[in-house]
Amino acid sequence: AHDSPVRTMVWSHNESWMVTGDHAGYVKYWQSNMNNVKMFQAHKEAIRGL
Repeated sequence: AHDSPVRTMVWSHNESWMVTGDHAGYVKYWQSNMNNVKMFQAHKEAIRGL
């Protein structure tokens, strides 16, 4: 889960992965079973599109 509100979300074309971006600038990669695989801070501001 994110520590701040999720601002954007997208599924991969094969629906195996979901990518989310939050208000604090973090991006997270998720498997289809909602297991968080990777997280990194992409920006210092909110992520509004992926």
